[in-house]
Amino acid sequence: MRHRSRQTGGAVLAVVVSLLVVAAATLAIRMASQIADKTEQHQLTQERLQRIQVALHAHVASHGRLPCPANGSVDTGQADPVGAAPVCTSPDGTVPWMSLGLSAEEARDAWGRKISYRVYDGASGLTQAGGADMTACDTVEPAPVAPVAPGFLCTAAHDVLPGPGGGTFLDPVLRSGLTVRVAGTLQTQMAWVLASHGASGMGAWLPGSSRMGVPTSADELANTQPPPAISVQREENTVDLDPATAATHFDDLLRFESISQLIHAAGRGARNWPETVPPPPASGINLTSGLLESAGVHFSGRDSNTSMITVDGGSVGTVTIASSVGDISRNSVPSGTGIGACTIGCGNDSNSSLNAPESLSFKLNTSTAEKFALGLLGLNSTPTTVAVSLTFKRSGAVVGGPVTYSVMVTDGPLAGPQLTNLMPAPPAVFDEVVVQPVGSSQFFVAHIRFCTAAENCN
Repeated sequence: MRHRSRQTGGAVLAVVVSLLVVAAATLAIRMASQIADKTEQHQLTQERLQRIQVALHAHVASHGRLPCPANGSVDTGQADPVGAAPVCTSPDGTVPWMSLGLSAEEARDAWGRKISYRVYDGASGLTQAGGADMTACDTVEPAPVAPVAPGFLCTAAHDVLPGPGGGTFLDPVLRSGLTVRVAGTLQTQMAWVLASHGASGMGAWLPGSSRMGVPTSADELANTQPPPAISVQREENTVDLDPATAATHFDDLLRFESISQLIHAAGRGARNWPETVPPPPASGINLTSGLLESAGVHFSGRDSNTSMITVDGGSVGTVTIASSVGDISRNSVPSGTGIGACTIGCGNDSNSSLNAPESLSFKLNTSTAEKFALGLLGLNSTPTTVAVSLTFKRSGAVVGGPVTYSVMVTDGPLAGPQLTNLMPAPPAVFDEVVVQPVGSSQFFVAHIRFCTAAENCN
């Protein structure tokens, strides 16, 4: 009887040991699976952060500035505001995926939450017109001058050094940038910061209009705040910690870049300009189909599929034409070619014409002017009076306007500009003119002309 009892006890023990082994193996497999899932989520999030960085480089290459963050409580993906602005409306917002040419999914982390985006804005920030553009700065300048407030930008005279010394474009006193604390060390003059709020998601904006709870962790809380809050990157600390209550919990994933790195990656770095500046020449530019084709713009359905083109302006050098919203478009009238801008469906004159708040900017890349002439085309053969606003700029800073003019237009033919001898008030040298319809006016731009003060600009 005792022998049989010992046998039964041994069998039970064997079964228990077997069950413990199976349980341990199951737990190990489950833990390995969780680790693999977590690694995959981190990898996917890092890939999306890198993709956004590439899109930011492309945006600066095209526009000379960074976009503002999108409002996290809406899903439009548009920068807020859409165009250039010294101060952003939603400084604690999210990646403006629409403005960057990304999909909504590409602007979310692996957990489906919106990735936060912080940008250096303000008077000397990177979201103003020309804020991330050093192409007019001179790398070799015998008589350098300090950039001028409020924007502290490079100048058309090419006499500002890029930096990072004092009195330069990258002077840390003038252009401080964002700050990131990395493992206890402060890194300054950052252009932007991207933050995924990790597996816990505390403080992250969700698709729709809601936001997850504010974290207790001071380091995670910093990554939810607008500048000048210092963003934090450090080692993950999540084991046995409640993300909603633990003061040391941290699982955020960050990516950031310095102002200097951003500008050079976007091809907007300074150049070695000649020390003699040519006088401001004048030239008339007719925006013919041939000229636009020579610029590499082949219209399909009136849509150029690009928001910026550069054309040969003859004696004034190259002229960069940029749309504030949407692609550059054109009309369909054979008697005269004009350009506009469209966001959706460029297939008719109404959509492809310039409509407020759309605008086109015409920027001299290597010269300046003192007068301007403008020719406009209407949408049909019936004479119509339209109102147009002109803003004059130099090195991205406004030097005159906006000034509103009225002009009678038809769809052509147009021998020359209707608005002639236009200039800032008070008179000032400029290198860029922004053309924008006023109210319900619609038109196409057909002729532009940059002139000296002594010329009859018509």
